[in-house]
Amino acid sequence: MDKVQEFHKRIKEIRDDLKAHAQVTDDPKCVALCETSGEVVGGLEQAFDHYINKSEKA
Repeated sequence: MDKVQEFHKRIKEIRDDLKAHAQVTDDPKCVALCETSGEVVGGLEQAFDHYINKSEKA
């Protein structure tokens, strides 16, 4: 696995962890933080997807 794919995997894991934590915490501010952070990290994951799949021009 090359470094870019490794970063992509780790980013996906972080996004999944954030979304999972948002489901189990009782603190509304923490839920909002985790959900928003998960969306931001999801955008980064999508950018890596585009790079790996060469699906978007530079």
